[in-house]
Amino acid sequence: MGAVYVAEQIATGRQRALKLMHPGLVSSRELREKFTLEARVGARIASEHVVEVAAGVEPTSGSPWLAMELLTGEALSHALKRSGAFTVDETAIVLAQVCHALGAAHTAGIVHRDLKPENVFLAESRRASESYTVKVLDFGIAKVLEAARGSNTRAIGSPLWMAPEQTERNAEISPATDVWALGLVMFTLLTGKSFWLAADQQEMALSAFLRELVLDEIPKASVRAAALGVPDTMARARSLPRGRQAPSARSTWRATSRSGSTRRSVATGRARAAPERASYAEVPGRAISRPRVARPRAPKRAPARRRPMSAFAA
Repeated sequence: MGAVYVAEQIATGRQRALKLMHPGLVSSRELREKFTLEARVGARIASEHVVEVAAGVEPTSGSPWLAMELLTGEALSHALKRSGAFTVDETAIVLAQVCHALGAAHTAGIVHRDLKPENVFLAESRRASESYTVKVLDFGIAKVLEAARGSNTRAIGSPLWMAPEQTERNAEISPATDVWALGLVMFTLLTGKSFWLAADQQEMALSAFLRELVLDEIPKASVRAAALGVPDTMARARSLPRGRQAPSARSTWRATSRSGSTRRSVATGRARAAPERASYAEVPGRAISRPRVARPRAPKRAPARRRPMSAFAA
């Protein structure tokens, strides 16, 4: 729908990612509304894990533009292709930040509807204690629940990450839609593989995938992981979210942190090699190093009993 450029903000001298709408699409009011939706939605989400976006219109041509913070790093999908599955601790660090972004969006009455590794960006951090900051991207197709009254007028999203209700017209869209995708992202982080068997085919047939999603009985995550040859990773993770039972991203993260992957301090320096600057979506940067998680010493006293996991199942 547009092109992304690196631009310098005159007032501050700071570089930004500037997205311009394609001139051939400017005449369409509907497309102009979609183009600027991300700025309007992003302004309502109180989280540093959502990209800051400002919108405007070029006075001469009438073409809308978006100005965004310029991020350095790589998409989570690129990191998975480069290094494979994440450890349990690395997964916990990523999910904590993704859940913060989704929780803030859900509080504002917004459902992302297209959460996937391509829309999770590992940006070089400005904090000394972290090697990267996670940003959730592309709220351009987000659903504002208040305005839409919770209904789905058409199927929107990426098939392998869609919840069952996204395949039906007029189905209810809620925060649980994002939690479903969150569970699939967690599975892929821990295993390096897609949850769906149809994804392993050379040419994925949409009909085969939809049969898995809508008609077939969906196995537990640990069972599917064992079938894919990665049982040890899932045993260490202990549990994955079952999207229909977890009401929100916030409660999903609280339950996940109690199940074994607790929030731990990250003791890391900057990335070993400074990655190239990249726009947050269209131009991937070079890889950045994963955080090195400080391993806790053995406790001197017996640990407290863990709370039961009613909303999760391995």
